[in-house]
Amino acid sequence: MPRILNQSRRLVAAAMLVAATGMLSAQARLLPQVEVSSGGALEMLPSLAIEGQWLIVSVAPSSPPSARLLQALTAWEIESRTARLLIVAEGVTDARPLAEAWSERLPGARWVADPTNAIARSMNLRGAPMVFGVRNQEIVWVLAGVLNDPAMLRDAATSWLANP
Repeated sequence: MPRILNQSRRLVAAAMLVAATGMLSAQARLLPQVEVSSGGALEMLPSLAIEGQWLIVSVAPSSPPSARLLQALTAWEIESRTARLLIVAEGVTDARPLAEAWSERLPGARWVADPTNAIARSMNLRGAPMVFGVRNQEIVWVLAGVLNDPAMLRDAATSWLANP
């Protein structure tokens, strides 16, 4: 019973986050058919989908809010779930240097490059960082834009990842 109450609290917190931040969630949609670079090879984004619930975290490498979000992810006690993270580096052709720099802090996370910001453009979104809550190949919710305090996203992200 306590576990159910705890999950309910997290869902309420996530719902409050949706209302407070303008998170998009009106209609779930399939992952866009866009190319990203994974380890130097081009792949279609849907081919990288993970079964169950996972997150796409889209960051701009030179953006302070993106750096704050990545740093926050390392403090959220999600080490056992980092394999459920796909981190997209916007505006770069190769995400490998970033992946190497963050590998100890976000072990298991998969990194891809989106040199033309195709993911954001396909969804008419602007402003890194962006976090996408994905179930299989369906985007269920999106938070786009600058978060002054990434901790606001913690409950939504951790509860999302806790329910594979």
